[in-house]
Order: sequence, then C-alpha cells, then structure tokens
Amino acid sequence: MTEVTQQTHRLKTWPEYFNAVVDGTKTFEVRKNDRNYQIGDMLVLKEFDPQKQTFTLRITYRVICYVLPGGQFGIETGYCVLGLREPELRSLRMVDEFNQLRESELEKTKLENWNASWSQGVRA
Repeated sequence: MTEVTQQTHRLKTWPEYFNAVVDGTKTFEVRKNDRNYQIGDMLVLKEFDPQKQTFTLRITYRVICYVLPGGQFGIETGYCVLGLREPELRSLRMVDEFNQLRESELEKTKLENWNASWSQGVRA
C-alpha cells in the first residue's frame, strides 16, 4: 500500500517546538486552520529562528493522522490540533522521492534566507 498525501504544507516552527517534534515528545501541532488541513497531508516543518528572523537549515516531515477542529474542547474556533506521525517510506522509490523533496526544500530555505537578508540590507 502506497502512502498518499493530499497536500504539502510548509510551516515555520520555532526551535523549541521543532526540537520536541524531532525527538518525538511532541506529536501534535496547534495551528490556525487557514489551510484546510486534512488527514494524509504532509507537513514540512522548517525551523525558524524568531530572534534572527531567518530559517535554520533544519527541516523535518510529518504526516497528519488526525484533525481536531476548533470550537470544542477549549480549542478556539478557527484553530485546530493536528495529530502527527512520521512518514512511512515503504520502498526505495519512496525514499528517493523523499530525498529529492528534502533537497528541494533545503534550496528553497537557503533562497528564502538570502531574500530576507537582502531585503533587510536594502532597507538599512
């Protein structure tokens, strides 16, 4: 059975939360539900340093396995809690596709950082 992801969402994640996801102690995300998150969607979590206002080059991937919509259980309307799990790589082809996605995301992150530093230099 091949894992099917519906959409890919690229999200900024602050270091303390990023580390907790990577080490497995945080298996959920609380997010504004402005992207129509669905079970099976891929999250590309990109570590973002809020003090430097830049991305680090650390990226991790998770698949949404549960969506608890807001408006109930103390979760504010318009927000949701996303249950996360690691992607399942069941074949060499899937590993290759995953590695290509990772390389592409690293290049995008480097470009985002360059653009941010360039625009800050222009404003200075």
